[in-house]
Amino acid sequence: METIYFLGFTHLCTRNGKGNFMVGRKTEKSRLKRSILKITDKMKEIRHWAIKDQADKINEMLRGHYNYYGMGGNRKSLLRVYCIVEEYWRKMLCSRSWKGLHNLG
Repeated sequence: METIYFLGFTHLCTRNGKGNFMVGRKTEKSRLKRSILKITDKMKEIRHWAIKDQADKINEMLRGHYNYYGMGGNRKSLLRVYCIVEEYWRKMLCSRSWKGLHNLG
């Protein structure tokens, strides 16, 4: 399988649901790791902010990531970032206090 790395994406040959050829795209591994690291580092900085302010900032960072990497065929990479950030934030809030645990809803 031939792959090309360009603008933070791995472009690869694949087939769609009907079996026709298409160019598939997914976030390049190094960019994915860098994005996750950048977001989690920022979360460490803002861990003592109010929960609403944290949520607003995290959503802002995720929106920026989705706006750039949100392309057809890249859903798994976007979902991976979301799940990692959600799990990290949950752990961060649970270690903060019982108040944080009850506000997770």
